[in-house]
Amino acid sequence: MRGGDARSKKVAVVPDLLMNAPSERQGLVRARQLLEENGIGMIVLPKLEWTTELGFWLTITLDQVLDYHKNGYRTFVVGVDGLPGYGVWYPKLAEEYRRRVGQTPVLARIRDQYAADGVQELERMLA
Repeated sequence: MRGGDARSKKVAVVPDLLMNAPSERQGLVRARQLLEENGIGMIVLPKLEWTTELGFWLTITLDQVLDYHKNGYRTFVVGVDGLPGYGVWYPKLAEEYRRRVGQTPVLARIRDQYAADGVQELERMLA
């Protein structure tokens, strides 16, 4: 911790479901705990079915991500297998990110929403 600041200089784009996971979805609950325990900032995208303005959300999300990246933060995306676009509109997000940055954003996938051990990819990334 530097100067009393517990933040990690890491930010993840996450689906709404990760932040509002019911307790039986232990994989999602564990993923949120891992992010919080590691001081990861989170940009939460709204539920896919609530979003009629996908272009707007992608633009403001990527503007934030790129600003963090420019200021020395490590940025990545946490997606959930079984959700369309991993719950974060990943195909469109990755396409726009590539257009702006020239590379694909790092993606950690939650493989099993219901099992606490479904977060191995995220655990490896945070190690």
